[in-house]
Amino acid sequence: MISLRKIIFIAAIFPACLLTIDCGGDSGPEEFTPPLPYPGTEEALYIQARIDSSEYLWFTEIKPAASSFMNEFDYSADGVSTTSIRILGEGIFHGTAEVELPDKILTLTMERPFKRKGKKSLWQVIKVEERPWREQESR
Repeated sequence: MISLRKIIFIAAIFPACLLTIDCGGDSGPEEFTPPLPYPGTEEALYIQARIDSSEYLWFTEIKPAASSFMNEFDYSADGVSTTSIRILGEGIFHGTAEVELPDKILTLTMERPFKRKGKKSLWQVIKVEERPWREQESR
């Protein structure tokens, strides 16, 4: 025989268990949001140390840093090369790049986190904006 205490316990936990079950409703696909900034703080320190020792120098240029970001998070099945990346603006500490993918265009806002190093600082992606590709846009 089930005790009253067990019945109360089951009745209290049952609604919480129902909330954790995914019924496969029509919620649609979840959009992937990459962790920003990229590279993250700890990884940026590591990469900057490598740049300071004359390694990983591609992170000091916008196109290779943007390509690394795109390929790290598999935005395209074929990968993204620097030929599909266009620099919209580049200053000493802030830059913007546009990446053309088959189904969308991404605008990456980037900055140099280690300002005292100037152009020897790595580029970090701090914001990603997405818009659909329109056929009438010229490449």
